[in-house]
Parts: sequence; C-alpha cells; structure tokens
Amino acid sequence: MKVVWPWAAIVAGVIGCSREEPIPYGDATGIRLSGGGSNGPELELAVAVTRGQDLTPHVSTVAGAFYEAVRACPAASELAQQGSALRLKLTLDHGKARAPSEIPAQPAAACMLRALDGKQLIMTDAAKLDMLAELRAAEKSG
Repeated sequence: MKVVWPWAAIVAGVIGCSREEPIPYGDATGIRLSGGGSNGPELELAVAVTRGQDLTPHVSTVAGAFYEAVRACPAASELAQQGSALRLKLTLDHGKARAPSEIPAQPAAACMLRALDGKQLIMTDAAKLDMLAELRAAEKSG
C-alpha cells in the first residue's frame, strides 16, 4: 500500500532542516495500525528507509513494533488524534532500531523512540540504514 500523503514534502522538510548530507530515502510504505477494539484510534504510518532496501517483506514486523510502541506511548496516539503528525528518524543497525543520540524534547517522540530502540525491525545484512517514519490519525472511511 503506497502512502496517500505528500511524503516527498515530509522528507524534504526533514532534510531541509539538516546541515548533514541529505539521506537518499526510497519510496515510503504506508501501514494502517488498528486501534484494537472500538476504543482504539486508527492510525496511519508512513515508513521509508535508505534507498535500495525493500521494506515490503518486513511490513508485518515494522507494523508490530510500531503498534507496540504506540501502546506503550499513549501521548503519540493522542498527538495524532489532535491532527498532528509525529515524525521519527531512526538508524537501523543490521535491522535493529537505534534511537538517535539526542532524543527529541517532544514527549511523544521521545517515548516512541525509546520504545522502538533495540527492536529488530527488518532482517538485513546492511550494517547501517536510515529510517524515517510518520504517524498520524487515519482518514475516516465511508
């Protein structure tokens, strides 16, 4: 499932604020996270990794890790439900998530990064990959 939001603008916005070399991300993959039951919110997750890595075979693992992180961090879900997008930058070390050395001041982002840190997100031989993820409320269908 491809992302329906302007992912290129998201990537450009994150890269545009950086003094480092731009990271060449591949196409974003869209994932819908069910809130589980009638009370949980429906969320959408867009994830891109360093160009050249196919995320498709790993969607279930990535979705599961982010679902558990959202459950551990209610502030992330609340932020998304208020209409804000939560953007996270991670490094993958042999597919294992590593939070950045400087954790953002935003509580929801900090909680999500801590919850994801150390999780095996993809199986790869690549020593280092970069991951960019955006979490937001799902558009209501029907």
